[in-house]
Amino acid sequence: MSTKISSLAAVFELDQDEHADVLLELDSLCRLYTLEPKELKYKWDAFSFDKKDAKVPTVDLVHQLKVNIQQNFEQTLQVGKEDTQQSRPLMKQKLQDPSVGFSEFMDIDQSHDPVNDFLAKLTSNRGDKIYPETPNETKTNLATVPATLDIEQSQITPAYSDRTHANLIDSQYNAHLAFRGQDDNTENRKTNIQLIQPPIEEYRYMFEKIRNKSEVLDDRIDYIADVINRAYQLDNDYGNPCRATQSTITAVGRICCDSSEGKLNDKSILLETSRALGMGKRVKLDISKVEEYTLFPGQIIAVEGTNMTGKIFTVDKILLPPFPEKLEPTTDENKAPNNRITEAIIASGPYTLDTDLSFKPLEELLETCRNEQPDVLILMGPFLSVGHPLIVNGQLDELPEDIFYNQISKRLNVFAGSQPNTQVLLMPHANDIIQDWPLFPQPRLNIGELNIVSSPTIQSISNPSILDINGSLFAIANVDILRSLGTQEIAKSNTSSDRLANLSRHILQQHTFYPLFPPSGSDAIDADQMAYLQISAKPDFLVTPSQLKHFTKLVDDVLCINPGHLCKGRSGGTFVRLAIHPSEHMEASPTSDRTRIDLVRI
Repeated sequence: MSTKISSLAAVFELDQDEHADVLLELDSLCRLYTLEPKELKYKWDAFSFDKKDAKVPTVDLVHQLKVNIQQNFEQTLQVGKEDTQQSRPLMKQKLQDPSVGFSEFMDIDQSHDPVNDFLAKLTSNRGDKIYPETPNETKTNLATVPATLDIEQSQITPAYSDRTHANLIDSQYNAHLAFRGQDDNTENRKTNIQLIQPPIEEYRYMFEKIRNKSEVLDDRIDYIADVINRAYQLDNDYGNPCRATQSTITAVGRICCDSSEGKLNDKSILLETSRALGMGKRVKLDISKVEEYTLFPGQIIAVEGTNMTGKIFTVDKILLPPFPEKLEPTTDENKAPNNRITEAIIASGPYTLDTDLSFKPLEELLETCRNEQPDVLILMGPFLSVGHPLIVNGQLDELPEDIFYNQISKRLNVFAGSQPNTQVLLMPHANDIIQDWPLFPQPRLNIGELNIVSSPTIQSISNPSILDINGSLFAIANVDILRSLGTQEIAKSNTSSDRLANLSRHILQQHTFYPLFPPSGSDAIDADQMAYLQISAKPDFLVTPSQLKHFTKLVDDVLCINPGHLCKGRSGGTFVRLAIHPSEHMEASPTSDRTRIDLVRI
C-alpha cells in the first residue's frame, strides 16, 4: 500500500487488511480536499464527537464525513465570495438599491475620515509604523501588506487627540440670546424636575401574545381615529373602505406594504383597518390623485375617497392627525416661579472611542460641565455598548460592570460631589451591556447596582421619558427612530421641504415615540409596553438621538433636536448646550423664541 494509506492506518489506528476499504475512502478524501492524515483525523474527531456509534470509521460514516466536509467547504467559498463583493466599488449597488447612498439624501454625519479609519485598522502591533519597512524599500504598496497582519488598536487615536475643532460650535439656534455666564454665581439654585408620565417598571419581555399584540395595534388605530374625529369635526362618520361604495366616505387605518419583505412605494400601499372600523381587513390604496403626501409603514391616517369595485380605494384626500394638545400649567402654590435662565447639556453615547475603553470624551464632557455649570446634564446611553469592537472581539480583561464602575461611576461620583447645583439624568439604551432590557421601551438603570453613590443630584430615568424641567416640557427617546423612518418613508411634493423636520413631525403627529410598524430590524419593540411610548402632551423639546446629521429644527413651535453622538467610531462627535430664558423677560413668548441651542463638537 501507499505511504499515505500507511499513515492513515497509523493515525486512525486501523488494521490495513481488515479496514482496507475504509482506508481507501479516507485516502480519497485526503486527495480530494488536499488534507494531511492528521488534519483528516481532527475533522473525524469533530464529526464523531456527538455520535454514539462512530468510534471506528466505516465506509458509511466516511461518506457522511465527506458530505460534512463538502458543506463546510462550500460555506467557506460563499463567505469569501461575499467578502469579495463587498470590497468592490459600490456604484452598481447604489444604482440597484435605493437604500444605499442614503446619507446623500438624509444628511448622515460623515465627519470622520474613512482614509484615517482604514489606516488605523492597519496599525501593526508594534504601533510605530503603519507599514513595516524592508531594507530595500522605504514604502510598501497596499497589496503587499500581509493578510494575516496582527492588528492591535492604539490607545490614543490620532484622529481624536490631534483634532482642531474641540469645543467648536457647529450650528446655533437663536444665537442672539445669551447664556447665563460665569458672572452668575447663584448659590444653591433649585432645579425642578417632574416626570409627566410614570416611570416604566421592570417587566418580562419575549412573552408577547399574538392576541394582546393585535389588540394594542387595534387600540392605536381607534385612538388616532378619535383624535382625527375631534380635529376635523367628522362626527364619527367613518366608513368601511373595504366595501364597494359609490359615495365618498372617510376611513381610518394603518399604512402597510402589500409585501412583508418589500419596500413601500406608491403602488404597494394598503390600508389596514381596526376590527371596530373595518373588521381588521386591508384594502389597496390608489393615491394617484393626491398632490402631496408623506407615508410610511405604521402611519395611521384618515382618507377620503371611494371604492367602486370593492378592491381598490381611490384616495381624494389624506387627513393627518394633529399634534398632541399642550399641557395645561399646574398651579402649585409651593412651587417658586422660575425667574432665571435654565441651562442644560444633553449628550448621547457612545462615550468612548472604538479603539479603547478610556472614556476620554466623557471626561472632557464632564470638564465642560464643570466650567459651564448647567442646571441639568442629560446623559443618554449606550454607556458601554455591546457593539464596541473590543467587546465584540472579546478583548476585555475585566467584567463590563467593573469597566463601568472604574470609567463611568467613579467620574460621575466625583462630578456629583463637586457640582451640587447640576442635576444629572441617566437614560439607558438598548445596546447597553450593563442593563437587562435590550429593547424599547426600557426601565430605569439601577444606580445602586452600578455603584453610583446615592446622591440627590443623580437620577435615572426611563427610556423614553417626558420631563418638566423648570416649566419646559422635554420629550426624550433614546432610539434611532429618525433613521428608521427615513429609510421607509415615501413622499411626493411639488415644493422643496425639510425632510429632517418632516421625520420629527411624524413622531409628533402619530402621538408616539415609535410610529413605525413593523419595527426596523435593528430595533426590538415590546408591544405589551407600547402604552409607554405614547406622547400624551405637546412638548417644548423633542430629543431623539440619531446617526443622521445632528440638527435643531422648529416644527410647529416644538424644538426638535438630534444631539448626535459624543463619539463616532474613532473620532469625536457632538453634544447640545441650551439656555431657556424665563418668560417674564420675553413677555410670555413661546419657548422656542426664548431658547438658545448650540450644537458643539467635543
